[in-house]
Amino acid sequence: MKNISAFFLFGLILTACSNTADNKLESLDKTSAREVVLKTVVAGDTTLHISSQKIWANNEIIATKVDTIKTATKVMSWSTDTKDSGIDMTKTPIYVTVE
Repeated sequence: MKNISAFFLFGLILTACSNTADNKLESLDKTSAREVVLKTVVAGDTTLHISSQKIWANNEIIATKVDTIKTATKVMSWSTDTKDSGIDMTKTPIYVTVE
């Protein structure tokens, strides 16, 4: 029993110390894929919400599209408290739905 626990501990240490390669997005296979990039850019008092798409098929880009939505950087609404300086659109969360 002592040998089994020592062997288990040795295996656990080897597993924890092994270097595993991270699967970075740049190295993923793009033979057939859809790449979507979301970016927020502040230009003065305007926030640009930019989404760009690339569609890959057989290692070639077959379609691309970039969309931009403009909003104010600070958004005030009726529900915003008067002491509040508004909602900062650069810090709003991004929700992504994949269908």
